[in-house]
Amino acid sequence: MLKKKIRFLKNIQFDDMASKWWDINGVSKFLHLMNPIRTKYIIDTCQGIFKKKILDVGCGAGILSESLYYAGGIVTGLDISSNMIYEAKMHAKIKNINIKYINEDILQHCIKNSEYYDIVVCMEVLEHIERPIEIVNLCSKLIKPGGNLFFSTINRTLKSFFTVIFLAEYLLRCIPIKTHNFSQLITPSELLSWIDCTSLNIKNIIGIKYNPFIKKFYLSSDISTNYIVHACLS
Repeated sequence: MLKKKIRFLKNIQFDDMASKWWDINGVSKFLHLMNPIRTKYIIDTCQGIFKKKILDVGCGAGILSESLYYAGGIVTGLDISSNMIYEAKMHAKIKNINIKYINEDILQHCIKNSEYYDIVVCMEVLEHIERPIEIVNLCSKLIKPGGNLFFSTINRTLKSFFTVIFLAEYLLRCIPIKTHNFSQLITPSELLSWIDCTSLNIKNIIGIKYNPFIKKFYLSSDISTNYIVHACLS
């Protein structure tokens, strides 16, 4: 059994970013812009999420969690940042919506909730984890047979280095500097190999691209930067 907590990389100050998470032009601007397309992909792939139990791993202050709730899901948001969970709870209270937010390590949550969820989403999290293969394994244990699991992350390519790190962080300052470490980005082959070590079946992989002219993300066959992997448990 794993005994160590899943830890975020030390150069990421998510606690400090929490109070600005719901500012659509702030530190999480691109998460807000990306959210509609990834929410739609999850809903369409699952053929609706009404009354399905959903776990949002690394939920931050609840951007994706709230969208899945409004689409009819029974949502639990999980994050190890106490500040993020506080902001998520406060925002849900303001909106008068019922999302269960938990400040807990995924290992502890997995021990208590094995095969509990219909859907598990882990979006834009793996590239910030010291041992991402472990979180992939734990996520696989949280879904029921027949359940769906979604990972989204960033490919380790020169293109992603230029667009995500150099351009977005250092040049345009759309993302806080040092949010991403190039060596920690994950190639699709790496992520798929980790999934192959679980009981999951890989169903699809699709890219997410950004159009700066209309300021919207869209799905694409190009997986050279951001991408989503869909897997299920038979």
